[in-house]
Amino acid sequence: TVGWSSPAVLYKDAHGKNSLWLTEISEKILEFLGLRKYFLFTEGKSGRSDHIPFKQAGAKTLFFASNPFPFRHTELDSFEIIDKRSVKYWMEFLSFFVKNLHHFTAKS
Repeated sequence: TVGWSSPAVLYKDAHGKNSLWLTEISEKILEFLGLRKYFLFTEGKSGRSDHIPFKQAGAKTLFFASNPFPFRHTELDSFEIIDKRSVKYWMEFLSFFVKNLHHFTAKS
């Protein structure tokens, strides 16, 4: 769902809160890159994702998605709805996030 036009960082979902530390780092990186205004930080209503077993095992998790995303599991959830601008924002953010996460000290 990260390819649609409403980029979001979900700090909470149906299975509880995701990592506050990762949420804060994400927001700082998005601000640094000048992309913060394009991303919503919100709670997600569903928890159907592959991150849940990791969260249940105690790993720090964060859920990147589009929110709202009304097309999930419908015939409208197709290649044609991908928003190229949003994909560009995600790629810029995620590549910086992965390359620079180690610069942040482990906190809570």
